[in-house]
Amino acid sequence: MGEVKFIDNHIKVEAEIERRICNWLEEVSAEYESQAIRNTRVDTGATKRGWGHTVDTTTLEATVGNSEENAIWEELGTGEYALSGKKGRNVWYVPASRLNSREISNFTHKYHFPIVYGKNGAVFFEVHGKKPQRMLYKAHQNTKIKAIKRFAQIMNKG
Repeated sequence: MGEVKFIDNHIKVEAEIERRICNWLEEVSAEYESQAIRNTRVDTGATKRGWGHTVDTTTLEATVGNSEENAIWEELGTGEYALSGKKGRNVWYVPASRLNSREISNFTHKYHFPIVYGKNGAVFFEVHGKKPQRMLYKAHQNTKIKAIKRFAQIMNKG
């Protein structure tokens, strides 16, 4: 009877699976980042430029996020528009004392904030909150099915 020889390739197989998963994570997180950038509204451009992604090859996890504080407000909204269910104050009065009359006029025209005058002629903008833009949520909705299909393609290669 012939001799049976067992060759243990589990280390190579595991390494190849991890490599493919890392490639997929990089590809998908870059797509999420790209979608989030496209979904971000632009005022100064700081929030749009703040997007990034990282892949941790030891834990096989990807993170997509934004370094700008404003990103969370854009994602979830504030004040009466907040998605949390805990609606904030209905109206805020934001001081405009650092702006000259031309800047106040431009700001009011651009953002449609009513001007309110307080004691001693102090100028305030009446603000109701920020509507949520849902950049990451929209990125997830646009990408999740493609990401799952792409994972199957990558894992079924070779």
